[in-house]
Amino acid sequence: MNFMKISSDEYGMVSTVNRTAAFRLLAETYPFQSNRNLLTVYDYESEAITAMVESSLKRGARVKSACFSWPGMRIQSAKLKKLLSTKKKKTNKRGLLVFPHMSRLTGVRYPYLWMKFAQENGWQVALDACSLVPKDMDTLGITLIQPDFIICSFFKVFGENPSGFAGLFIKKSSREALETSLMARSLGIVSIIRAGRLSQLPEDEMDTTSSFSGPVPKFEKGETSKRRRRGKEKKRRETHHLKS
Repeated sequence: MNFMKISSDEYGMVSTVNRTAAFRLLAETYPFQSNRNLLTVYDYESEAITAMVESSLKRGARVKSACFSWPGMRIQSAKLKKLLSTKKKKTNKRGLLVFPHMSRLTGVRYPYLWMKFAQENGWQVALDACSLVPKDMDTLGITLIQPDFIICSFFKVFGENPSGFAGLFIKKSSREALETSLMARSLGIVSIIRAGRLSQLPEDEMDTTSSFSGPVPKFEKGETSKRRRRGKEKKRRETHHLKS
């Protein structure tokens, strides 16, 4: 969180197996029964957003999306402003705006003013920061907007390891609005434990799968030593078999 310039005093983090799991987790816990609207701003088809939309619809959300002009794929500002605006001076939370940091098709960064405008009109904001790379961290400007939720892919931030993990950052003042969900428990929330470099781990402890649906087990010291010994014994047996 320090690397991303996100304050642990203001946000908490939930680690998930991948980006799609993070979006689905938010959809399964967001209170769409009272805050009915889900508005997305994407100029391409996203597997993660599709999964989020499907979960949101099942929970009663009214789903809308921004429109883009061809061929430059610019946001149609008048239509988006109309979707976000409200004539009421005081209003309850209207729903969730899912706003990407930039366009994947054109590489153009979207103005943060859209998020600010949404907040002023009663929307909660989820910032999709999965396109960020390390050099973008200093210019992310979280303190200026303070979105209610941030989704980030660790693959883009840190590179080789952990390659598939993602993080759902939840603003502490927005956490109470989220609902308990039995479905959310099976969506791939993981525990990240400190370890050495991947190359230093025994082969039988390496997980080469791109994703999985369950928490990372925390082994006791004795159990970890046994696993390492079994890995070494397995290597010796394989070497002896090849020589013979």
